[in-house]
Amino acid sequence: MANAPHRSVFDRIFDVIILGTGYAGYAAAMELAERGQEVLLVGAGGDLLHEAGRSFAPDAGSLEHPRWRQLSQAIADRAGIDAEAAGAAGGGAVAELVATELLHRSPVNVLYYARPVAVERDGRNVAALVLATKAGPRRVAGRRWIDTTDTAELLRLADPATALRNPTSSRIHLYLQHHDWASLNVPAELGLAPTAWPTERCMSVEVAHDDPDWREQIVTGLERLAAALPDDVASISMTHCSVEPCHAWATDDAQRQGGASAGAAPSATNVINAAPPAISGPIRTFADRFALGLHAADAALACAPAELSGDVLTRALPRIEPVTQIEFDVVVAGAGTGGAVAA
Repeated sequence: MANAPHRSVFDRIFDVIILGTGYAGYAAAMELAERGQEVLLVGAGGDLLHEAGRSFAPDAGSLEHPRWRQLSQAIADRAGIDAEAAGAAGGGAVAELVATELLHRSPVNVLYYARPVAVERDGRNVAALVLATKAGPRRVAGRRWIDTTDTAELLRLADPATALRNPTSSRIHLYLQHHDWASLNVPAELGLAPTAWPTERCMSVEVAHDDPDWREQIVTGLERLAAALPDDVASISMTHCSVEPCHAWATDDAQRQGGASAGAAPSATNVINAAPPAISGPIRTFADRFALGLHAADAALACAPAELSGDVLTRALPRIEPVTQIEFDVVVAGAGTGGAVAA
């Protein structure tokens, strides 16, 4: 929270708590904070707009909304390109940087590296959520909740029978540099798309949404490049690539061709479902996700808040039973140089 004394997020009851720090969660948080709500944004990772800063998807899409235009223009200004090119470029890590600065200047509270592990109810309302944090299990309390995660984490905790749809497309993106692409005879089937920078091309590679070894497709893509341009591949460099796939969902509801929307979750009256795999309607671009977050903010304000007492924050934490147990001969704590060598 900008220009305010520090107060722990574990010591207060929020108007709205949002799960997921991607485009949808960010949009909902900024919109609700501007409309006078005390908001907590919770993410399992440590970054904003992971769809841009981790997947590096090349097409952000477009949206006629002042908040989207503000973000796009700020990304364009920071990257030194025009706003239309910024939308075509996707923003990459610049999008994360810009969004972080805008969030820091807002009254939104953010909690990173926290994953939900248990729901605490008050009748049909969700009153609190127990999070696994780097400091151990902690509780956050909120009158209303929004789930924008790609795995519907809150929805599945509240109702394990929640039906999810699989992505219709999962892609990774490899960014290639060459001083003069026009001098190369690049086969069209390679699909090297221009970006906002003339020396850069993007190769998109389809991966299975549930493939734990999707990173092997990076090598496969580079092997295709080498086979297609055997005499020129040595002059091409890959500067960066996806560190997580970007998922997209096509519409599965003929009545909602105009776009995806958010609504109340069936098992908890104060939880708004804005999780892409748990809704109907298309989610293809960053702009689609952003619009979903704006819809979720409207739905949250239309939702009756739970009336919570202060003791919700002070009662003993529940015992969390493990879902699975994995055994190894040796467990190394820490993935730095020492941990890697020891392992």
